[in-house]
This record gives sequence, C-alpha cells and structure tokens, in this order.
Amino acid sequence: MFVYDTNGILDTCNCGARPGVEYIPGEQPRWVARCSECAETTLRHPSESWATTAWNRRMRVLKQEENK
Repeated sequence: MFVYDTNGILDTCNCGARPGVEYIPGEQPRWVARCSECAETTLRHPSESWATTAWNRRMRVLKQEENK
C-alpha cells in the first residue's frame, strides 16, 4: 500500500511531486520510498525510517548537484 507523505517528512522529489512510502507484503526487505509522479524510488529497506532517510539523502544529493 502506497501512502503519500502529507506531513512533509520526505523531501519533495526532484520533479517537484510529493513522494510517499510503500509497504510491500511478503517481500524482504519491505519498505520503499517513491515519487507519486515519476519513476524515482529507493531500494527496499527493512523499515520505513530507513526508506525515508535513503530518499531524503538521494534528493539532497540531486538538488545539490543541480545547484552547482
């Protein structure tokens, strides 16, 4: 189930859309963060917080590279 991030915990995607986290039942690891509009996504992580952290780190790197 994909849940949009309405609390602003996840950084917005490089495309400007809101991301969310998704729990994938039956798979290990089970959590990914992904954009609601484009194909940007994280790898699977063992917890929601790990997926959130991975997403934010990735978006900050992309935005920093864009501003150079």
